[in-house]
Amino acid sequence: MVKAIDSLDKVRQTKKIACLFPGIGYTCDKPLLYYSWKLLKGLGWEVVPVADGNDLQALSEGFRRAEAAVGSGKPIVLLAETTKGTGGSFMENDILWHYRTPQGEEYEAALRELEAQRP
Repeated sequence: MVKAIDSLDKVRQTKKIACLFPGIGYTCDKPLLYYSWKLLKGLGWEVVPVADGNDLQALSEGFRRAEAAVGSGKPIVLLAETTKGTGGSFMENDILWHYRTPQGEEYEAALRELEAQRP
């Protein structure tokens, strides 16, 4: 059962949030997100797309658009297109890292890359 969250304050307070992360190669024009989008719109949801869910500014803008829709009486969903493993060159777009945790040198290498990308 899907429970609608009608306020971003409730987003911050709840642990019952479902996130759709379809993975590599999908956009709102391609099967998984397209059908999720179509289904949710058909059910009367307000759908807020984010083309690059790995971009924090784009994601923040998506949340601002979602917040603007609060009070519409519709449940709101944010659909964000993401790339698996973003930030780790040897992890990006590699399905292995969808279920495997880096260990030892892999962990250290990933940490170095992420630290180097900090603003």
